[in-house]
Amino acid sequence: MDVTFPEMNDRPKLAVEIYEENPIMDIKVEVLNGCGVKGVAGIISDFLRDHHLDVVRSENAEHFEYNETLIIQKNENIHALQIVSDAMGFDINDKTRVLVQPDPTSDVALSVIIGKDYANLKSTQTLFNQE
Repeated sequence: MDVTFPEMNDRPKLAVEIYEENPIMDIKVEVLNGCGVKGVAGIISDFLRDHHLDVVRSENAEHFEYNETLIIQKNENIHALQIVSDAMGFDINDKTRVLVQPDPTSDVALSVIIGKDYANLKSTQTLFNQE
């Protein structure tokens, strides 16, 4: 029996090369679905990953009655808060959308809770208008 392997013109990329092309920052984020629309947390998670953020968890919030999308800072990392706020198109000083709730037991720097306004956010509306 003869075995023929396909020719590979390009060598496979090493993990370090992939990382160097698209580095992930050491900012751990969780994305919580607070609006009840199936799949929305996954879409926002992918969006944040495209912004080089380490989304470690994507799941439902404690309820689905969030009207507005929120960012909740869990630690003292202001740089992380600024990057996520910029990605979401929020002003870091907007106290209605950006909350500081320190939680020393949390394994994430930030929580993003997706509210019912998710399709109307300037930063993400193109994600949902394409569907």
